[in-house]
Amino acid sequence: VGDGGGRTLKNRAGVEGFGQAMDMLFGKVIRLTDDGEIPADNPYANDDDAVVCGKDGLAPKATMKCKEIFSSGHRNPIRFAFNPNTPDGVTEYYINEVGRAVWEEINRGGDGYAGANYGYPHRTGKCIEDSETKCTPPTEEEGFTDPIHWYHHDEEHGGAVTAGAFVPNDAGWPAAFQDAYIYADYAIGGLYVMTPNGKGCEWPKCKVPVSPFAETIKVLSAKDDIIQIKFGPAGGGSKQALYYVSRDGDFRGVHKIEYTGTANRGPRAEIFADATYGFKPLRVNFDGTGSIDPDGDELTYQWDFDGDGVVDSTSPTTSFAYNEAGTHYATLTVKDGKGGKAQTEIRIEVENTPPTPVILTPAEGTTFYVGQKFELIGTATDSEEGELDDTHLTWEVRQHHNTHYHPWIDPETPGNNLVIKAPEPEDFDASLTSYLEILLTATDSKGLSATISRKVYPRKVEVLIESVPSGLEVVAYGDVHVTPKKVITWDNHIFEVEAYDQTMGGSTYTFDSWNDGGEQTHDFEALPGVTSDDAREGGVHSKNMIIARFSKDGILVQDDSAVVERPADEIGDAEEGSAEANQDEGELAALDKDEGIADLSDFLITMQLNNNDSTVRGRKLSEADLISYLDENLKKITAQTLREEIKAIVKSSEDISYVRPNTVRLALKGRTVRAGKDYKAVFGGIVAFKEKKEGQQLPTEALVQSMQLQAMDELSHDLFYEIKSNLPEARVATVFASTDVPSKLYNVASPTEPGSSGISSSSSDDSVGSSSGSMDSNTVIIVACSIVAGLALIAVTAFFIVRGRRGLRQSDKAGAMVASADEEAPGFPEKMGEAKSLVAQKDEESANDEGAQDLVNNTMSTDVPEATSSDDEASTTSKSVAASSLHVGEMEVAAPEGPTAASDDEASTSSTRFGAVE
Repeated sequence: VGDGGGRTLKNRAGVEGFGQAMDMLFGKVIRLTDDGEIPADNPYANDDDAVVCGKDGLAPKATMKCKEIFSSGHRNPIRFAFNPNTPDGVTEYYINEVGRAVWEEINRGGDGYAGANYGYPHRTGKCIEDSETKCTPPTEEEGFTDPIHWYHHDEEHGGAVTAGAFVPNDAGWPAAFQDAYIYADYAIGGLYVMTPNGKGCEWPKCKVPVSPFAETIKVLSAKDDIIQIKFGPAGGGSKQALYYVSRDGDFRGVHKIEYTGTANRGPRAEIFADATYGFKPLRVNFDGTGSIDPDGDELTYQWDFDGDGVVDSTSPTTSFAYNEAGTHYATLTVKDGKGGKAQTEIRIEVENTPPTPVILTPAEGTTFYVGQKFELIGTATDSEEGELDDTHLTWEVRQHHNTHYHPWIDPETPGNNLVIKAPEPEDFDASLTSYLEILLTATDSKGLSATISRKVYPRKVEVLIESVPSGLEVVAYGDVHVTPKKVITWDNHIFEVEAYDQTMGGSTYTFDSWNDGGEQTHDFEALPGVTSDDAREGGVHSKNMIIARFSKDGILVQDDSAVVERPADEIGDAEEGSAEANQDEGELAALDKDEGIADLSDFLITMQLNNNDSTVRGRKLSEADLISYLDENLKKITAQTLREEIKAIVKSSEDISYVRPNTVRLALKGRTVRAGKDYKAVFGGIVAFKEKKEGQQLPTEALVQSMQLQAMDELSHDLFYEIKSNLPEARVATVFASTDVPSKLYNVASPTEPGSSGISSSSSDDSVGSSSGSMDSNTVIIVACSIVAGLALIAVTAFFIVRGRRGLRQSDKAGAMVASADEEAPGFPEKMGEAKSLVAQKDEESANDEGAQDLVNNTMSTDVPEATSSDDEASTTSKSVAASSLHVGEMEVAAPEGPTAASDDEASTSSTRFGAVE
């Protein structure tokens, strides 16, 4: 049973996370006898404080336990599979546990695991929840059970480990699959084979532990959207075949994988038709060339267009004219000449057309708030049958999130006038990309159908999370945020906030009160139609600002100007840093750089414009409006994003504990626009770091700039989606961030010009400002030095790419290169001398190497495909591509050799091959 979204919730006794609360069945594996009774050996069956929680899933009191519970600490144990290969009397199963933001995991259950607690929401993978670096083992007091296999989310798709099955040792599959476990990932795609005997790497040898199965994983199939797999009877060479179900996409249906050895593998038949309905005479062009044979055998084709059993054509492509009204089936049979054959058919409707469905409510352009109820009302008319009644209508509602979706209302839900309740965002990140898609399908009496869809978007709200003093940590919606922090959520979203006692800079901060008068932990409601930049009265934040006040060493911290009296146009900077970030820029720049201020390298943001007065969901946006938006917001968004990226890189450092960045302040140094082509902005600026704690080090300026260099790639990606989120009408084709800035782009006359942050440094030669039209002598010196340092920064980039927050493998060699750019950073391995010499030699030989500069540029860029707007209502008819109900899942999959899969040798496809029949 999943945790019901209870990650951030507490039970009646204050236990955090429903998976940890033993008085409820959320987030548990429950175990019953065949007749629904409690097994006597369940871990809590005989406890005095345990009760049967039953259909309500809840004990009468929070201090009680549910007798049904076998294990706890689960998030979404979506599938589990029993091992058929264990000795008699021994029970073992694996649980596929869908993770949250970072890790997917597979847990072991069965004998010896009664009462096991798998740690959620406090742990995922082998790490503290959502961490990629804090991966120390659970303490004996915690008593959590770690997974047996875990893997990191994919950059683009995330992850969702769904189906799983053990390969039966008597299935007739090769020895390499002995004791193997196969699992599927719905989001990333693919079927993966886990075999034992991998080495793995545990903490503390590996700061981020590596699964012992990682090196033995083999890809059995690359198919997407798999939701279930099971072994069952096979009709070919093996005793059992693997069946799997794809929910969506081109391969939606049931598929079969069978081991055939050297035996002939049958082909797969597939038809394409350019029309599947129409009026007589209806001429249809058929194409069977999509049919394939896994062994590469030449195929022959036999067509029967009218179902009379007579072969009408033997050509791979052909046509036929239908002159009789009614339903017809065209059948294609393909043969490989070795006894293998396959058959499929496609339906053709003559004198019939699909219905026309119409969604009446929610109306086009409707937006929703959390918990809003709205009615699904639709109609449908048919050219042949007239107006269709409600029995011909079915609905589906999908909650989209990034590149995947979650079913909100199941497909083929029948009827009309259905009432649904709008969801809340999964988390603050999901609030930016989530929406509902409503699909209405109408089907006529002959089974011909059409589907339309409508997207309904949430009403977004900005909430500013603040503390007095700034820079402390506040928990909101289950995540820890360093204040001040601006988040995006949805209207009417009620989420929990918590302010806990903490230390910063050697002082103890004790919670005192919230600005809304709530308890230390309480629910906060994001009010509809309000932004955090709304006016304040009497120096007090209003509406969607939530402020936690603390006492410092027993004395209440008073309101300061950085928190309460800041003008509305400075709120954006609040998100970028703390009170220090809101001092006068001259005062900020005058701080001793050795005490936490570092210059950034100048960098260029280029956006390829493809706006052309685009219309999205009925709203028009001119290119002038887009440029105005960029002029007003780009600096703020860039500073915020760059700070988060540098912060992530600092957190990923494992050899040294660095101070985290407090704020990024930017100054506009150049801006050019070519109508219909691109928008370019040059920024310079500084990074201010938090107060150094014991055991922490301040990064030197060279190291900070190397962090910036590595952050450019993510900056490109994040800016694109940030702009699309805030301004969905904008047609920005690509975003490119680079520290390679042509001198001609420095065209802002003064650092105090409107739109500039006005950062200056009178005591430093490295002025953030720049003279108009050309670079001054200081800038020339900076650029020259940047060229000399370029190759060193390439080496530094390798370190952070390998050891960054994306979960890539550690590399001592790359780590050694860091010291070449930052000789003052102590604590790195001794072997860095070799890397320093190499970099120095390359600097001397190739100071102007264009190839090296290209490498740097490529590292920092991200090309984002042009975003295209889709019609609000898209009509589709019944599929024109048909395949057999059980068609080939895989064509040419080699099984690994040997008794185990530890060998890297590839298997011979002539002796060990996989295929599928029908």
